[in-house]
Amino acid sequence: MALQDGDLTGALEAYQAALAIKPNASKVQFQIAKLYFEQEEYEKARDAFAATVTLDPKNMDARNSLGYIYEQLNNYEAAAQVYEDTLEVKSHNLYALNHLGLAYKQLGRLDDAERVLRKSGRG
Repeated sequence: MALQDGDLTGALEAYQAALAIKPNASKVQFQIAKLYFEQEEYEKARDAFAATVTLDPKNMDARNSLGYIYEQLNNYEAAAQVYEDTLEVKSHNLYALNHLGLAYKQLGRLDDAERVLRKSGRG
C-alpha cells in the first residue's frame, strides 16, 4: 500500500520486513534494490542488486541494473565485469552488449569496445 501511495520509505520498510521473514526471496530483494535506485542511494542499490543476482542468477533485469549502477558510480571496471558475467549467462543480451562496449570505451579499451559494439549492431 505504501508504494501505491508514493511512500518509498514506507514501502522500503515493508519490503525489508518481508525479507527478514524470507531472506531468500529474490523478488523482494529486487524490489528493495529498485526502491534504493529510485531514491538515488546507489551504493545501497548496488548491494541490493548484487544480492538479487546471487539469489537469482538468471534475473537479467537485476544484472543489467547492477552494471548500470556501477556505471553511475564511475566504476567501469566493475561494470564491465558484471556485463561480461551477464553475457556468460545470456550471450544475446543487447543491453549488456551495448553497455559493455561503453564501459570498455571508458576504460580506454577501444579495440574491445569496437568489437563488442559491432556484435551488438551499434558499431
